[in-house]
Amino acid sequence: MKIFFINIIFCVFLFGDEYSFFYANSYVQKDLVFDNSAQIFSDKSKKKTILLIGDSIMEGIFLGFKKLNLPPNLNVVSVAKQSTGLVNQKFFDWQNALENELKTLKGDVLVVVHFGPNDMLNAKINGQSVAFGDRKWREFYATQVQNIYKIVRKHKHEIAWLQTPCMKRDDLRKGMPILNEIYALAAKKNGANFINTNRFFCKNGDIILEKNIDKQQVKLRAKDGIHLSIAGAKIIAQKIIENY
Repeated sequence: MKIFFINIIFCVFLFGDEYSFFYANSYVQKDLVFDNSAQIFSDKSKKKTILLIGDSIMEGIFLGFKKLNLPPNLNVVSVAKQSTGLVNQKFFDWQNALENELKTLKGDVLVVVHFGPNDMLNAKINGQSVAFGDRKWREFYATQVQNIYKIVRKHKHEIAWLQTPCMKRDDLRKGMPILNEIYALAAKKNGANFINTNRFFCKNGDIILEKNIDKQQVKLRAKDGIHLSIAGAKIIAQKIIENY
């Protein structure tokens, strides 16, 4: 089992009565290995489902899955929806959508999650607008993330959270570390896997638009510098499949 080490920068924020340790970029983690899912997915004959939830980046990852030759007992379901996130529940309520979807699925389920760019918004908290990145905003967003974990655990399924890869646009580049810190902390708290995507799509914090693969120059990201190309989506999908 390979271990991928990432340099750690600790940032400490006092949230109420507890200290929360946030990691700039990510924490030391196992590289794309689903420890918590290994047992339930070890029986190759059992029916399994990967449920993808999230935004338009996850919609693209679903297209990557569709390009793969999947095992006959594996079903990949996507309820990802573009322009959605966890901040604006009036626009789209992911807690309700996830709850309803999990009620329909049978057998072993791994929920894979991606959110990020659409959540760089001010949040309405107790009737007041709170700026993105503010301490109260972080507390609010951490609760929204934790609610996703609670729903998955209630149904006794497993969950893995995708790191939001670095972006081309400056405003997104500055906001992603804030979100990824919250995702990483929540994954550690819940004993889930926080999947490092930057190792494929970024170098020293800069976006990699294309890469030489098997002596061919392959585009990994879309022109907007936000979304993944089909080839980039296939990389993530394949790594998830390989670690079943």
